[in-house]
Amino acid sequence: MSLKSLVWYRPEEFDRLSLEVPATLSELEEMVVEMREQGATPWCFGLEAQGATGWAATDWIEDMVLRMSGPDIYERWMAGDVAFSDPAIREPFEAFRSLVLVPGSVAGGIPGVLRTSVSDSASGLFGEPADCVLHRQASFAFTWFPQELQFGPDGDIDFFVLPGIDETEAPLVVGSTVAVAFDDRPAVEQVMAYLATPESTRVWAEAGGHLTPHNTSAADDLPEADQRALDLLLEASVIQPDASDAMKPEIGSDLLWQEITRWVTGTTTYDQFAATLDEAISKPN
Repeated sequence: MSLKSLVWYRPEEFDRLSLEVPATLSELEEMVVEMREQGATPWCFGLEAQGATGWAATDWIEDMVLRMSGPDIYERWMAGDVAFSDPAIREPFEAFRSLVLVPGSVAGGIPGVLRTSVSDSASGLFGEPADCVLHRQASFAFTWFPQELQFGPDGDIDFFVLPGIDETEAPLVVGSTVAVAFDDRPAVEQVMAYLATPESTRVWAEAGGHLTPHNTSAADDLPEADQRALDLLLEASVIQPDASDAMKPEIGSDLLWQEITRWVTGTTTYDQFAATLDEAISKPN
């Protein structure tokens, strides 16, 4: 698994700007305004990912839908039973635009978002001076950061969970990698059995960015950032899978990526975006 609902930041930048970790989405919105007033750019954000350009925006939206509309709506939307035109989906999109995409809120503006690769989009955190203060990205983002960074509230980089609408525990969105057998030969069964052992996951754990909640015995090998992310997963009350990953592939891993990129750039309105997605979803398989 990877925990996607994280906001990365440099504690020294928070100290310099006299900021505190927000407890609610409203506090985060207020903090973003405060940053702009102080002349700081709130967000690092990049969309370019070659054939997968757009997925970083879908991750943002999934977190917003889950927080603002709740798990039931989220699951129904993921299954194609709640339309993109529904206010329960439209409003999180609009909230995301207001929080991240308005002028002055994202490093490089919208052109910078489009030309910056997802894996390089956090680099603005580490400039001197920093180009931006916050970066919402999954637990695996730590593997993209400069080596030898110390993690934690007293270190070089830290994270907080993207807050919910109130101060109760925020829900989590996760991505996951699943091993699937396509043959019932003994050798395949042996490989699958091995993949379910702590020994198989230890290599991934040591590399960083991949969490294995079913094998907590591998936790001793996790980098500190991953250990904290794993603790959040093990303690969470509400966990939902990445919605676009769970949608029909021609929607969630194709059309949605394309159309959300157009919406971010402003080349399509939300009404046009929603109509395109809802029409495609309604077509029979």
